[in-house]
Amino acid sequence: MQMKISIRFFILSLLLLLAQCAEKAVNFNPGFIGVWSGSSNNCTYRLSIDSHSNAYWVKDNNGSYTSAQGVARVEENELHIGLRVFQINQYPALDTATHHWSMILAGVTYTR
Repeated sequence: MQMKISIRFFILSLLLLLAQCAEKAVNFNPGFIGVWSGSSNNCTYRLSIDSHSNAYWVKDNNGSYTSAQGVARVEENELHIGLRVFQINQYPALDTATHHWSMILAGVTYTR
């Protein structure tokens, strides 16, 4: 019993330590702040990141929803929201022609 508690405590401590290694998204790049939307393969996506890096992501696949929430962190070209990880294909950037911001996460283009 004591061994199981010790192992659980060690694993939890390790996960918390690893989470601290990644930098909050808005500290890394303030361009992440905002409400983003995207679509791909009949799915729609919404992502909201506030000025404290609190994030909420949702995927709507014809009424079947998947979501993630937590602190948005950037580490090695990945955006972490809670336990979900997104490959950053393009960091937030302002398109001077359209005056819209865009970024690409896991192959999905998000705009705001």
